[in-house]
Amino acid sequence: MEEKDKYFSYYDQFNSDPKKDEINVLHLHILEKLVGAGLKSHHKVLEAGCGLGELSHLIAQKVKNGQVLSIDISPSSIEKASELWKKQKNLQFKIAEMKAFENDGEHYDFFILSEILQQVSRDKHFRIFEGIKRHSHEDSVIFINLPTPKFSEWKAQNDPESLQAVEAFVNIADLIQSISANGFYLEKVVPYSVFFEENDFQYFIFKSLNMLSNPTPKKKWALTKEKLQFNLMNLLM
Repeated sequence: MEEKDKYFSYYDQFNSDPKKDEINVLHLHILEKLVGAGLKSHHKVLEAGCGLGELSHLIAQKVKNGQVLSIDISPSSIEKASELWKKQKNLQFKIAEMKAFENDGEHYDFFILSEILQQVSRDKHFRIFEGIKRHSHEDSVIFINLPTPKFSEWKAQNDPESLQAVEAFVNIADLIQSISANGFYLEKVVPYSVFFEENDFQYFIFKSLNMLSNPTPKKKWALTKEKLQFNLMNLLM
């Protein structure tokens, strides 16, 4: 079965409209992380692999003065998402693949990939980030959300039927290499818990790799404060 066919067969199970008052708690976690990563009300956002658009809907509410373009390779998902969230004028859905995405002259502040990289074979990851690079600018941010490797392994062993993955889990070293080769660097990776006490998800923040023209030194009082804090911690240990 082709990669696209596997994707369609999985998501066709969820072809009925989700209820607007039952937004997945994971999406609320992701929105919180996006705001913490610097998402602003005027930003232009591109979400790849949007499904039925529940996360897109939340992001569009947050960027009231901006725009959200959400893409997916499933025509059925895009059709239903477009109908479900049609009242949000700053939210648009489009059938497209990130690796082949072209929107001439458009550049985005945030690129969001939530739980889609494990649905794409790792040899295609580089092309996905090539597509992102074509539509990025010097301050663009890539936000990636994935299950943690331990949780992915547990789910593969205990609940394999629920997995839609082409890859059991994403090789993080390969992922970083693919993104770095396209001019981005890893600024942050943070594991967190959603449905279990253990950390079942992790998010990554990648930013454009730009040379610092004039680094800003810390104020002397800030360095003194840090030194005092470290000394106090050492005394308490």
